[in-house]
Amino acid sequence: MTRRRAPKPAIDIPIVDMTIDEVVARLRVSLRTLDGWLSEDRRRLPDEQRFQFHHRHGRRRLWTSAEYEALRAAIARESEPGGVLGGSSRSRGTVRGTLTVPSSLADAKRALEHVLNFRAQYSPMTPPRAGKKPRAPRS
Repeated sequence: MTRRRAPKPAIDIPIVDMTIDEVVARLRVSLRTLDGWLSEDRRRLPDEQRFQFHHRHGRRRLWTSAEYEALRAAIARESEPGGVLGGSSRSRGTVRGTLTVPSSLADAKRALEHVLNFRAQYSPMTPPRAGKKPRAPRS
């Protein structure tokens, strides 16, 4: 009669933390984009921060799977209109730096003539002053 061995006790497998490289790959955003979101979010008051779901090991930012899911949900929520990533819900009719009156082709032609006349008035090569000898080019 052979003895059966008792099954080995289950070993707790440690949760492997994800690095920022793994997180950006899973989120399908660039490292620069995520780093920008996290940096901008860090400047907010602690009660208003939306993306600070990581922990640190030294200087490295790490995410557990639960922290990653919280970050992913926050990005999805804030990407909606009105969120910090989705822009504002107000009308985008006038953007800063645009004219409030419609322009015409005649306006564009006048502006081009103005620029060309301005450049003709100020040439980059000014003639040498009277009484001075021109210098020989240095080599």
